[in-house]
Amino acid sequence: MRNWLKQIYFSFPFQLLILHLKSNHLLTIIWMILLLFITGQFGMKLGIPFLFLAPEYFELVNFWSFFFLGLAFGAFYMSWNLTIYLLSAHLFPFLASLAKPFTKFSINNALLPLGFILIYLGMIVYFQAYYEAAGFWKIAGNVLGFLAGMVSLILSYTIYFQFTNRDISYYRKREERPPNLTHSIAPGHRGVDLDYIKQDHQAWKVKTYINEFLRIRIVRSVAHYDSSMLMSIFKQNHLNALITQLLTMMALLLLGYLIDQPAFRIPAAASVFILANVFTAFIGAITYWFNTWRTTIIILLLIAINFFTGFELFNRKNKAYGLDYTSPPAVYAVDSMVALTQTPKIEQDIQETTAILDRWKAKVQKDSLHKPKMILFAVSGGGLKSALWAMQVVRTADQQLNGKLLDHTVLITGASGGMMGMAFLRELYLRQQQGADLSI
Repeated sequence: MRNWLKQIYFSFPFQLLILHLKSNHLLTIIWMILLLFITGQFGMKLGIPFLFLAPEYFELVNFWSFFFLGLAFGAFYMSWNLTIYLLSAHLFPFLASLAKPFTKFSINNALLPLGFILIYLGMIVYFQAYYEAAGFWKIAGNVLGFLAGMVSLILSYTIYFQFTNRDISYYRKREERPPNLTHSIAPGHRGVDLDYIKQDHQAWKVKTYINEFLRIRIVRSVAHYDSSMLMSIFKQNHLNALITQLLTMMALLLLGYLIDQPAFRIPAAASVFILANVFTAFIGAITYWFNTWRTTIIILLLIAINFFTGFELFNRKNKAYGLDYTSPPAVYAVDSMVALTQTPKIEQDIQETTAILDRWKAKVQKDSLHKPKMILFAVSGGGLKSALWAMQVVRTADQQLNGKLLDHTVLITGASGGMMGMAFLRELYLRQQQGADLSI
């Protein structure tokens, strides 16, 4: 029993898991935040978990919405693996002596992501079966869509590294040494003494690893290899990883520019995975180049970003659809506010409101003996929950009154999510009045 536990402890997957918990705190926290999102422990009142459990693409929750979600998750997963490989591969020098070192590293580094995926898929099945009342084939199609998207992205990365990453067997076949990509043997600026690590005088002692055929293999000593050769192989792999992350960032920027095209409006949860991808690459770059200074550098960068975004040049203004931005903007000053309260403005407002009420009265008053009932709504905020609640309550009340409730409604006011729900209901009501075959 003791030997069995010892074998597990010194296995490559378990040592990588310990490494994450001991050193890669910021990168591990990203997984924890995503896990809190999908389980509803964080952002439930804002409806964030629903973005992951019922993603929409072209306003539908189906195979393709989950497929694009899987693509985004696959990009985040590979970016996370690339970052960990960039920061930690030199601690396991035996990797450089293996064929396809990054592939083997990714397989052994799958404990944390695999746990996340299993929980995520379980939440998808539970949510769609319990809350959406979806059938078996609907749920199976959605799960398959997510897995297909994830696997497609991972395979594309794998094919790229298959043709670009070099290992020690590649140079053996050609009987030549790998190019020395740097004058220093240390990756980045981390000051690694690989000769010392090769002698197993370090915490990350590994006895077994899992290969690409999911078979357990014994780690062989690399003490007889030239340290500069091993480090050069890591360097070449690291360069490939940096190029891949740069291409990923360019793809994300392109996706942002194409957002006005409906086909490129990916599910909101996919954007969250993409944001996690960006954070992972950012944290990895800062850690790679500044090592123990990473926390200080990140704080200084946040302060600098906060300062420069205060300038007009770096502050992009969002525009509300439907408003006319060609007219001169309103002047926000005391004199402008006072001018709005002057008697002519008040009289104009009274006249316009009276005209609105007269039109409403003419529409709903059946006779001159009975005054029509006027209804005003005030709805509260509270995200998607409030939006759904407000819309459903008013919709049900209108059905009980044979569609007369909204006819007698003059004003709807409120805040945040409640107003979103009422705006949706009002739009359905308007289209129904225009002759559309809708049931509200």
